[in-house]
Amino acid sequence: MGSFLLAPVLVAAEDPEQWLMDMSDNSAQLNYSGSLVYTQGSRMDTMRIYHGIKEGVQHERLVHMNGQPREFIRRGNSVVYIDGVNGVTSLDGQAGRAGAYFSETDFSSSYAARFAALREPYEVSFDGRDRVAGREVALITLMPKDHYRHGFELALDKSTKLLLRSLMMDVNGRVLERFEYTQIDIGNEIADADLAPEVLNKLASKPIGQAQKAPRTQSRQHAGSASWHVGWVPPAFTLSGDARVSGLVSGHDRPLMYSDGLTAFSVFVEDNANLGQHSRRRGATMAHTLVKEDKTGLFSVTVVGEIPLVAAEKIANSVTRAQVK
Repeated sequence: MGSFLLAPVLVAAEDPEQWLMDMSDNSAQLNYSGSLVYTQGSRMDTMRIYHGIKEGVQHERLVHMNGQPREFIRRGNSVVYIDGVNGVTSLDGQAGRAGAYFSETDFSSSYAARFAALREPYEVSFDGRDRVAGREVALITLMPKDHYRHGFELALDKSTKLLLRSLMMDVNGRVLERFEYTQIDIGNEIADADLAPEVLNKLASKPIGQAQKAPRTQSRQHAGSASWHVGWVPPAFTLSGDARVSGLVSGHDRPLMYSDGLTAFSVFVEDNANLGQHSRRRGATMAHTLVKEDKTGLFSVTVVGEIPLVAAEKIANSVTRAQVK
């Protein structure tokens, strides 16, 4: 998958997994600012990012340069989303690749950390060198060991090991999702003004300290109602909690989110409903729905996530009903 314009491999003593760990550490500890693009299918966002360390605390601001004015502000472990409609919304503990704000919040150091927390299902190796945003990078591939997840190609800056490009690819090498810097400055002091929210200056809105919480999906299960069992998930995926998935599914409740530490999917079940059988993809995100019937009646299962169709179908087929007394 890598470029052959430059040296095809790094020296044998290099460890790609150590590079990923260094990438995660450095992305949280270095000062940097730059412009980047994010594409998923036909959707493309252009953004500006500022990341700085102030008195030992990580500060970050991610600004959308197209569409309605909106930005993300990080202060240590606290993250808020600000737009011109809803004002300030706290995302503390809710940001993630399967959440409503996955595409934006994961571009920060938390995005890099996901790659450093790899587990058994991926083969990690160097794949040559290239240039991104005018800087030399080492290419690292993450190839899945099964057919139930996508692969990645990462481009890490040679001198700082910052992540400058990430490509998510299907089994045929087709790029499903791209994150890439077009310009980046590393090591310069980040001004306080660059880290301050700009959208707030245009709003009569609440200060960050009074941000409203993003709504969570509430379970409506009660005594005597149906509960659901997911009988199969791909190896290394574990249940990680409730999730909200934007853009592809609505009207479902009680979603369950599973993750392998790098990607995620959610399972939605709607009882007494016939939503038909259909599949559709938007960029890296697949949504697959089917209708099942048991002795109690019909129910519809929808699986949504950054997984291949073969995985989504197998997961959906494994869902069964268990009656709660």
